[in-house]
Amino acid sequence: TYRNPDKELPNKRWKRGLMLCSNRISIQHPYYNTPLGKIQWETLPTTPHQDHTDNEDDDGNRSNKIIKIKHQNSDGSFSYVHESESDGSVWVTAEIQIPNKFEKYLR
Repeated sequence: TYRNPDKELPNKRWKRGLMLCSNRISIQHPYYNTPLGKIQWETLPTTPHQDHTDNEDDDGNRSNKIIKIKHQNSDGSFSYVHESESDGSVWVTAEIQIPNKFEKYLR
């Protein structure tokens, strides 16, 4: 019989559950990088750093990001809006906690 491997592979993959690729993402902010948004960004107060992830860049290096908006959920996930030290662009970073089924593989 003829088999279509393009259809079989996703079925095998997704029946086992979610595949975690990353638990953190950073993207440029769509509004605060516009001319009008930059003016508004400059008027926002700075938020103090409250945990180690705020002070590390994506390579794990210590950083002094200018964080102006931060939101933390009860499940430990959080997001914040910060200014890049290198070029002054504004970024949104969001992170979720690693699910338990992945956590056990990291120990």
